[in-house]
Amino acid sequence: MSYAQYLRYKKEAKEEKLKMTRLLDDSIQKIRARHSTREIKYPEYNEAFEYVDDRFPKAQAKEAVVLECDRSFLDKIGYKGVGGFFSRPHKIVVIPDVFYASKRKRKKTIWETVSGEFEIDEVLVHELLHYVSNKTCETWKSLQVEEEFAYGNSADYLRSRGRADDDIIRKNFMPYLMSIVRQKRHILDDPTRSQTEDQLLFNKAIKEAYQLGVDILAIWDAKCKGTKINPAKTIPFKDSAINLDLD
Repeated sequence: MSYAQYLRYKKEAKEEKLKMTRLLDDSIQKIRARHSTREIKYPEYNEAFEYVDDRFPKAQAKEAVVLECDRSFLDKIGYKGVGGFFSRPHKIVVIPDVFYASKRKRKKTIWETVSGEFEIDEVLVHELLHYVSNKTCETWKSLQVEEEFAYGNSADYLRSRGRADDDIIRKNFMPYLMSIVRQKRHILDDPTRSQTEDQLLFNKAIKEAYQLGVDILAIWDAKCKGTKINPAKTIPFKDSAINLDLD
């Protein structure tokens, strides 16, 4: 890359960041102005707040600004399918008022069968961990580092809610894990692939994604407990883990 190309890249990156900030500004303004939006304050969702606060007491997670907005409005302004989000420029967490089951419909591709199951308190923990990450280290980290920090540190909360590690990976982590594998392997939707080819590629990708989930749990368990990572730690992969029914 020449110096001129580098400068052009930096300029384009800066312009893209400004564009995304303006979009976030617009979204936060609309959410704040929404008549049904309300601010969530501790001790509401006390277990979620206390879990994050106990884990990172210096970040004062109980003081975080959390806005609850109605699900239909979030869908309308571009957050359809998004469980919640943390606005870094505004230091604000946004969560929906309710989660609803997606309508039963035929999936177009096998890749669309991958979905997560979340409760609102679980999403709140995840987004509060993004708040903590930003509060304790304001320098920008990659999206993958940010997400793995939040997923890894939320595991003990999910376990406290009765979820086994296999369940956490399959039902909580999997949409994120599959997005990482697809990006890494450059797996795009391709209508020219046969159903058999797609199935084989999907099976390979989901097993790689599952192992990534195992690694995330092992790394963050070791980090949080101050122990060494056990490379022999595995969780048997279950082929029935993901619903492959396309009907």
